[in-house]
Amino acid sequence: MNETSDKELRSLILLKDSKVNLYTGIPMITKKGIKRYRVELIKEPFRLIIAYSKNEPEKQFWFITNEFDLTAKDITDAYKCRWDIGVFFRFIKQELNVSHLVSLNKNGIEVMLYMTLIVAMFVLIYKR
Repeated sequence: MNETSDKELRSLILLKDSKVNLYTGIPMITKKGIKRYRVELIKEPFRLIIAYSKNEPEKQFWFITNEFDLTAKDITDAYKCRWDIGVFFRFIKQELNVSHLVSLNKNGIEVMLYMTLIVAMFVLIYKR
């Protein structure tokens, strides 16, 4: 972790890489039954990485992690992969109408996903 600014991270430029402390709100019920939150400092520090896009400099991305051993590039790449996985699952659920898994073992899930993707390809070919 270092404080170097304007460091290249593929399509992002590093603006800030620092250690931060975060607070949490612990829910409490008052004697009158009203829900309040007590602010408490989280003991472990976190790492804040702020980067902006080369193409859209006004667009900033904030990454918070508790991983201090990895470089800022590794962390932003991991978040990018995580985002891509989320987009893929959204595509599977919304576009291919896979709302639940029929099987819970690895082979069953693979077969279901392959069959769904094959059918989707057939539909795309048929629409042409």
